[in-house]
Amino acid sequence: ERVTAGMNDRAKRGLFNGGQIPFGYQLMPEKKGHLAIHEENKDIVVLAFDLFLQEESLASAARSLNEKGLKIHGKMFTDSNLDYLLNNRIYLGLRSYKDRGEVKEVKACWPSIIGESKFNQVQKLLKKNRFSRKSPSKSRYPYILSGLCFCANCGDPLVGKSAHGN
Repeated sequence: ERVTAGMNDRAKRGLFNGGQIPFGYQLMPEKKGHLAIHEENKDIVVLAFDLFLQEESLASAARSLNEKGLKIHGKMFTDSNLDYLLNNRIYLGLRSYKDRGEVKEVKACWPSIIGESKFNQVQKLLKKNRFSRKSPSKSRYPYILSGLCFCANCGDPLVGKSAHGN
């Protein structure tokens, strides 16, 4: 209970509690809980937001990033890790935490990488794209081997996908 209370207290003060460092940031060893911008990776984060706005598709933006030879945490970009990056409010310089089951946000102890206007544009487009897809069901994607095979290049799990469209 004391550890949880301590972590919640740090979160309320906008400090980083540990775990995987968000892509585009690096730890500041002289200031615990503070993050600094990793300049090289920051440019990739900005490019990811820009490419998504330009391509208007997670798959197309991920493909473009991979064609440029860019990686996120040493792995190729996928729809899911790009979606996670684009939805992460940490890039606005905000720290989210839960207080009695309610999600709250405070100003973080690190600078933002993405402006609020661009972030909101991306959120609007992501929301529009989500509602245009059919919802998944067991009968729609009956791929029993999904996640059991792994890509030889990047190590990500392979998943079944139905061929529809062009």
